[in-house]
Amino acid sequence: MFFNGSADEYFLVLENYYSDISPFMALAYALVGLTLLFLFKDDSRSKKLISLLLALSWFWSGAVYHLKHFTLLSNSAYLFAFIFFLQGGLILWHGILLRWFGILTPRLSYRAKPNVFSAVGILYVSYVIVIHPLASYYFIFGSPGSPVFGISPSTITIFTIGVFLFADRRVPRRLLIIPVLWAAASFIISIQMGIKEDIILLAAGIAGAILVVLHNRKIENVGVKIVQRFPS
Repeated sequence: MFFNGSADEYFLVLENYYSDISPFMALAYALVGLTLLFLFKDDSRSKKLISLLLALSWFWSGAVYHLKHFTLLSNSAYLFAFIFFLQGGLILWHGILLRWFGILTPRLSYRAKPNVFSAVGILYVSYVIVIHPLASYYFIFGSPGSPVFGISPSTITIFTIGVFLFADRRVPRRLLIIPVLWAAASFIISIQMGIKEDIILLAAGIAGAILVVLHNRKIENVGVKIVQRFPS
């Protein structure tokens, strides 16, 4: 559906991609560590840096994965790259640029809290940095060079939804559209190519997006109660 090629050709592109980026694997996990650290800090700089790291990950996937490598299989990769650039731009806009332009709309803001949403967010992050790489190692490559955070489009999609679950302000719903669509696309590709570890991405993407919407409603309800308790 997304490209004309065999599973062997697809896996060859993946192997070449992960071989090319292998020097950046340690850096990718360092960025994960920084993101997790910032989630437990309550200051505006940390919140901005989280949005910046998420945006850069989407930009990386669009440029390096889609434009440099996936275009070898399909012209659809140009569309995918644009979509990933768009998502990265939206995260930058809502996470950083809104404040610079003085627009009074909710900005992306994150802080880990002892609630079910943060707990599920931790599960999503754990899937990205532990379960998915191990599953890829076992099912696809059988050797070092499996997908890691911020490099595979699938992992950055799930990681992003996981981070959104730590939000302490409403996450604009438009930021959920592309992650859910890509989770669906990854599911289709996984079925076509027999990539077992990506089959759960669609369910994870949809479930995560629903949880983010529910989290938004909880944040809105808390805001309403505060206004009612302390009217101007």
